[in-house]
Amino acid sequence: IEHPSECMIKGRQIAVTHARARSTTAAPIYQSRCRNETRTHHGCACLHLKHCSDWFRRPHERTRMCGILCLVGRDGGQGEGLGLSPTVRAEMLECLRRRGPDHQSVHEVATPSGATLEMHGSLLQLRGSAPSRSPLLDPATGSLLCFNGEVFGGLPVCPGANDAQALFCALTQATSSPMEVLSRVQGPWALVYWHAPSGTLWFGRDATGRRSLLCSLAMDEAESAGSGEQPSLRLEFKTSLSFQQQPGAPFILCSLDTDPGSEGAPPLHELPPGLYSLPLGRPHPASAHQFHPQRHPWPWVAPLRPSHLIPEGPQGPTARPSPEALRRADERVLCALRAAVAARCQLPECARPGHLKTAAPSTQAPLMVLFSGGVDSTLLAALAHQALPPCMPIDLVSVCFDAGRSPDRLSALDALRELRAWAPRRRWRLVRIDCGLADVDAHAPRLLRLLSPAATVMDLNIGAALWLAARGAGRACLGDGEAQGGGLVEGQGAQAGDEAGIEGVAVEEAGGQEYTSAARVVLMGHGADELCGGYDTPHFPTGRHRTKFREGGWEGLNAEMALDMQRLWLRNLGRDDRLVADHGREARHPFLDEGVVAAVLDSPLACVTDLRLPSGQGDKRVLRAALCALGLPRAAARPKRAIQFGTRICRLNNIRQFGGTRKANMANAGSVLLSDLACLPPVESAAAGRGVEQHGLLSDQLACCPVHRLFPG
Repeated sequence: IEHPSECMIKGRQIAVTHARARSTTAAPIYQSRCRNETRTHHGCACLHLKHCSDWFRRPHERTRMCGILCLVGRDGGQGEGLGLSPTVRAEMLECLRRRGPDHQSVHEVATPSGATLEMHGSLLQLRGSAPSRSPLLDPATGSLLCFNGEVFGGLPVCPGANDAQALFCALTQATSSPMEVLSRVQGPWALVYWHAPSGTLWFGRDATGRRSLLCSLAMDEAESAGSGEQPSLRLEFKTSLSFQQQPGAPFILCSLDTDPGSEGAPPLHELPPGLYSLPLGRPHPASAHQFHPQRHPWPWVAPLRPSHLIPEGPQGPTARPSPEALRRADERVLCALRAAVAARCQLPECARPGHLKTAAPSTQAPLMVLFSGGVDSTLLAALAHQALPPCMPIDLVSVCFDAGRSPDRLSALDALRELRAWAPRRRWRLVRIDCGLADVDAHAPRLLRLLSPAATVMDLNIGAALWLAARGAGRACLGDGEAQGGGLVEGQGAQAGDEAGIEGVAVEEAGGQEYTSAARVVLMGHGADELCGGYDTPHFPTGRHRTKFREGGWEGLNAEMALDMQRLWLRNLGRDDRLVADHGREARHPFLDEGVVAAVLDSPLACVTDLRLPSGQGDKRVLRAALCALGLPRAAARPKRAIQFGTRICRLNNIRQFGGTRKANMANAGSVLLSDLACLPPVESAAAGRGVEQHGLLSDQLACCPVHRLFPG
């Protein structure tokens, strides 16, 4: 196949098959992605070519439900808006509207228990012009579904059909528990499902927790779902949860939290991944204001690597894999990742009409990549190029808090040059988003609401950078010769780290004018570090994965990586889904695709990551090998930088809030609660003239926004 973009799918399924996908607990999920529409060749997916052009012209009617709000009230609470104040209700609905700007609706049910069920849904339209109903209603039974997610496999979905409708049909026709249906679904999802015949409310998140869903908890459970990790992990394995409400207050399930400054705003907390049921078919035997959902464990929960793939010692045979073993692992992972990216790029009509400020419709990009120029984002950009037709632009979004000189911006510029040389016919558009702390201050109340229940300074640093990047508003950089099909060859111009040369990259003919991406899909690198051993620090010997490897060997490293995967829902995924969806865009995580996870776990650990090698070589070895195989060696050698460090937002906040990075490190600034930050005394900054705004402290913003309501001190 000369151009992998011709290798598109007939319908919805992508084959991710490999002969070695047999020994892990995820192997059935991995293998089930093979469909009759595909055939395999040397372990890689080769898809029907003749359907490609027809597929891109087909008028799909496809939507994504991106906002969920479910209220359950008792004892006449419905007369008072189910116990919610009008202000809180209006704020919740406005937040849902931003997540799903194309359609909003509500359905109310009087349950046999005497409780009133109110389900709100909002839709993000990705294809077609006729939005479907939200929530979905089965007129024959009265069942309802609010679904926010994607079905990439495990459930038959006809070409052009709606994921949520296909799932709803499967749920309403199921003769057993919804668990049987939902455990087969491959892809990210959160849902609330009212099964009217049994009077049961089902709700939950996929096993990884890729879509946000918050719930109101009892006070004793609220402490477990706060910032501390171990209590929250204990909560994940409970089989029954007690949701104790104040009299008149509803039980709430929602995609995001309320404004912390709102009077009467209820505390909401991350719902651990899994499926829960709440019986409402008959009067509850307990008090009128208490609910007892039951947690149903997944058949496949924790991603675990078979023990025979973990080296027993530094000199064992599995610790020194042969070149053939390395090659097989590299091909297996790259094949699975290529299929995962292709499945997430099937959205030719996903740009928003009229959203661009300066670009004509013919230049609209169907998706954007959060782009630092590092291993993960460059690999996603390259595979997106292979999945999309050559005529489609790709938006690469780079955020910077250091006047265009941050490490991530310089890496992004160099990676842009390398991508242009590698694929000169592709229209690569770098969207340069230059921000300062003033931008964070201006949006502080909104950011706090989206972050909640995440509560630390590190959450704010990461969240602010991510939210500003996902907004996609900056200056476009296309290049002169590249846009015409020219391109820069390797060795011409700047190499990595040559700041003066990199900053001389030509801008678009119009002079790098203001530009806002119209893409509704955002490719993100979540899961790459956790899955492939990427938490390594190039400038310090204390990278977390390297430390675990040094202290506990291969077993210690494997255990830490497994723990990282299990707590992704709590640390990153729910928070970041709320931040991206606030702009009416959908976050997609190819590295967390079930096929990719299975391919990595089916590979020897020493083939995936080898921390005996220096930083920039051994960490995420299998992903670096994929970039080299594609022909992008400069990006393959780039060291790991977290977004808060690579963009320089952490440095600026440390100076402003703590007086400098050293003092911030001494105070363990990343784990400081935002509620405590609001009480810190002002710090005289020595950074005047270095990009740190002196107009006011973020603590002033936090003080104006009653953050103590959200994060009790």
